Amino acid sequence: MLGLIFKTTLFFSSYIPIFTMIFLNNLDSFSNSSLKKVWNQNPKLWLSMIIISAVTLIILFIWIKILKTEAADTAKQKYQLEDLKKYDSEVLNFFVTFIIPILSLKPESDPSIVMNIILVIIEGIYYISKAIIPLRVTLEIIKVLFP
Repeated sequence: MLGLIFKTTLFFSSYIPIFTMIFLNNLDSFSNSSLKKVWNQNPKLWLSMIIISAVTLIILFIWIKILKTEAADTAKQKYQLEDLKKYDSEVLNFFVTFIIPILSLKPESDPSIVMNIILVIIEGIYYISKAIIPLRVTLEIIKVLFP
């Protein structure tokens, strides 16, 4: 069960940059009026994106802290990586699936939101069931900002 929660968290954390890009894509300019205009198009959508981002980031930070603590304890067994597979083509597929929400999501359109939610659910089921770690974009950013 914890593995499923962790895989789901990793999947949704990879969407944090996409949420930001969707918001930026809807801005006319970097002004207060433009920010308010985009936010007011669908406050529930933006709030849900912020909540998903915050929850996944908190879980990732906790996970990283636990890993660092365990790695510092030399009495504990080292992690063994087994059965690693290369998924180079999956990386390209994931980039393509990032482009679809950025270009197609209209925050004021419920059908557009539902369509993108269905896409994310289908992708999530695929990536989580295949144990594919999607582009770990957020983990890479965390690694750079908090070495």
